[in-house]
Amino acid sequence: MATKTRRIIDADGHIAEDPQAIIAHMPDAYREKARVQPFNPFPPFDHLHAAHLVDMPPGAFNRKVGPKEWLAFLDEVGVDATVLYPTAAVASCDAGVQRLVA
Repeated sequence: MATKTRRIIDADGHIAEDPQAIIAHMPDAYREKARVQPFNPFPPFDHLHAAHLVDMPPGAFNRKVGPKEWLAFLDEVGVDATVLYPTAAVASCDAGVQRLVA
């Protein structure tokens, strides 16, 4: 039996935020001011994640996957750990980074 000598870490995992669920956990003062923006057809600042229409095969994207299912998937594919980043927040933070770089 072979012994595993290295750990595999996914360092670029992403979650799809649920804006309504986030708003539901905000303090009342913020919740009243919170607004959810509709789908934006224009590309984000980085142009890498440009919005486009694609056909998704059934089951390719499941918003009901939670931590338990995610951990089972990591075990199934042999990944030991993962770093998860918020998807929408990455694009919204990019504007500030561009100002710092410029």
